[in-house]
Amino acid sequence: MHTRGMRRSLCALLMAQTLHAGTSESATRMVKFFQGAPPALMSAYARVARSESEATAAGVFNTDVLGAAAAVQPPAASSLLASEKDMELVSLALDYFQERLCTKFGGPNEDEGGSEELDEDFLEEGRRLLAIGSFQVLSDASDFDAAELCLGELCRMVEDGADDAGALVLLPGFDSDVATFAEDFLRKPLPWLGLASQIYVDAVRPTSGAPVPLVRLFHGLSAVPPPTKVEATYLTPKDIVDAFGDEGGA
Repeated sequence: MHTRGMRRSLCALLMAQTLHAGTSESATRMVKFFQGAPPALMSAYARVARSESEATAAGVFNTDVLGAAAAVQPPAASSLLASEKDMELVSLALDYFQERLCTKFGGPNEDEGGSEELDEDFLEEGRRLLAIGSFQVLSDASDFDAAELCLGELCRMVEDGADDAGALVLLPGFDSDVATFAEDFLRKPLPWLGLASQIYVDAVRPTSGAPVPLVRLFHGLSAVPPPTKVEATYLTPKDIVDAFGDEGGA
């Protein structure tokens, strides 16, 4: 009954949105998206949605969904690390990101003047790695299981309200393409949930060198501060000798 009632409500909302002269294509896509989500994911989406979001304003989440959302318990940080094998996977993933930081993002480079300058992309990736505070491993997950775990991590980070917070979700045995999964289940609804500017989602395939399909989730990443300009006066050896000579004469 719960599923039937939710689908009837969303169908009615979709018809009303479509028939309304001012309905945007985005609003129609939004309602269709949530209409296709299973109850468990609807509850997770409702839990993480901001009160001022487009989905909330459109009434996508009915009373039943909101009631179920209140009962959703986000996973504790690193709660799914159940074995030594899971820990080894996490270690391999961190090694992969450390190596990628120095290869793909370059690290310190010497410019034409001979001084070392850190690339901004290198700094941003380094900050992302430092932000990860939760590690989860879910084997042989379906798309819905993986989405429920990832949304649970987002719920925890959003409700904690901490900036520069991140989670790494490893999905050994995941049959779907992890990049497509992240786009369809995580990135796509973010604007409708009022979280587009707060959440950063990154997925890496094993073909890119990752030990298993994985997803990184971040909340409230702060921008890399601009470099501080330092004014310096360069003295030649003669300037230094002259300066000491002036002091001696005084």
